[in-house]
Amino acid sequence: MTRYAAAILWTACIFAASSDAFSASHTGGVLQSIAITILGHPLSDLTFELTQLAVRKLAHLTEYGLLGWLWFRAMRGDERGWTLRWSVIAVLIAIAVATTDEIHQAFVPSRTASPLDVVIDTCGAVIAQLMERGRLVRRRRASSPGDRCPGGTPEQCGRDVRAPQSRDS
Repeated sequence: MTRYAAAILWTACIFAASSDAFSASHTGGVLQSIAITILGHPLSDLTFELTQLAVRKLAHLTEYGLLGWLWFRAMRGDERGWTLRWSVIAVLIAIAVATTDEIHQAFVPSRTASPLDVVIDTCGAVIAQLMERGRLVRRRRASSPGDRCPGGTPEQCGRDVRAPQSRDS
């Protein structure tokens, strides 16, 4: 149940961030303040616009990656491993949240709805599924008997430890 709570809470955070308070016009000052702190001067208009665009799109990718991962964990419950079914459900939930979020933004005066954001959000959720699958595959391979030797040394595991012979000898 805790896993569902985390996924639901993160979904609520995404919807809260869809408000006027998190619009580009309100968050731009924070970005410019960070630039001044780091660089000692404000960003030029073009650099500021490009940086803000990159930060906002990477935020979409990240927040929906986390959303997809949390919903995958919720779908998996106490089970172990990975199934396509859990991943597909998690991505479909992320797409539904992204679509709803963009529709909501169409009605917030300081926000704009963008189908491209739904695509970026979907990519974030899919990347999270691929990363989780890869993590689980790596974990399984690392724990398989053929990859590790309980004895610790190659000699104890019966592996050939002699130096390879050159063709000239």
